[in-house]
Amino acid sequence: MKRIVGALILVLGWGGMVQAVDVSIRVGPGEYMQPIVRNAVADVQALLSIGVSGNISINKGNTPILLDLRMVPSSGINLFAEGRDYPYLKVPDGSYVWTTRRQPRTGQLIHRLEASSANGLANGLYALLQEQLGFFFLHPRETVFPCIDTWPISETLQFSGVPRFDKRGFHLHTMHPTELTEALHDPDSPQALDRVQEYIRWLARNQQNFFDYNLLSTVNFEKWLPHATAINDYAHERGILTSIDISLHMVQQNAWKLIHFPPTTFKSYYYQIAEVIAHFHDAHF
Repeated sequence: MKRIVGALILVLGWGGMVQAVDVSIRVGPGEYMQPIVRNAVADVQALLSIGVSGNISINKGNTPILLDLRMVPSSGINLFAEGRDYPYLKVPDGSYVWTTRRQPRTGQLIHRLEASSANGLANGLYALLQEQLGFFFLHPRETVFPCIDTWPISETLQFSGVPRFDKRGFHLHTMHPTELTEALHDPDSPQALDRVQEYIRWLARNQQNFFDYNLLSTVNFEKWLPHATAINDYAHERGILTSIDISLHMVQQNAWKLIHFPPTTFKSYYYQIAEVIAHFHDAHF
């Protein structure tokens, strides 16, 4: 009996030391309608719910901590495209600015995030987790969570981020048996789509916006196209560009070939290329 009472005192004593931190993410209807923002907000809410001892809500205004997301007008200037004498694929501005103020009447601490694009808002949210709160996204299946029972960010917080590179991401060299080769090529492999989406989510959390992989000739093209479409659609909803690496007629390492020679086919090279590119376009690359 003494041991039970002692254990209860110990638990209650430690429990009294923990302070719940209630946080709300405020996002306007215009911003929330954009899939990139909506997905990032839901993901950050789930991550904070693990790393922070308290209630993490969306658009609940009376919490002690408020993360206030605001879309601001774009300057229309793309520094990465300036001075280029060829067509340049522009991507949304990924920069963001965090400022902080305390509400005088209520004492609420308001961290405001401003960006000119959905990508910028998503980047800013994940940057707050990584640079201020102690989250680390080391691998698609390995996340380091903090244990926050007292909000660590002060009312003097001011920080911003500007991408050093316009396109940021990875090429997955699936000509070799990397961990996602099967998941990218074979929709029937175990949890194929879930595993690729897990990787895309990891890219978004690390503020990346691009990924590319080699298409192999071993793929069942008709079965693969809907799979690739689902991958690409999810990637675009997370702000990620998708790209595919293909060859004209490389015979090494099971590379996908755009053109084939007689007697395999007597179609013109132009027709063969146009036909396959149309399929890639339909898959939303």
